[in-house]
Amino acid sequence: MKCKRIFSITLVLVMFALISARAQAIDTYWTAGTGDWSTG
Repeated sequence: MKCKRIFSITLVLVMFALISARAQAIDTYWTAGTGDWSTG
């Protein structure tokens, strides 16, 4: 049971890290994109 709990906590942390990294990448990409494609 302890192993399952550790696995679940690790999974949550990994998911949180992935979502945070993706949000940061989208944020930088969006700011760079709006600067380049302001004509649209």
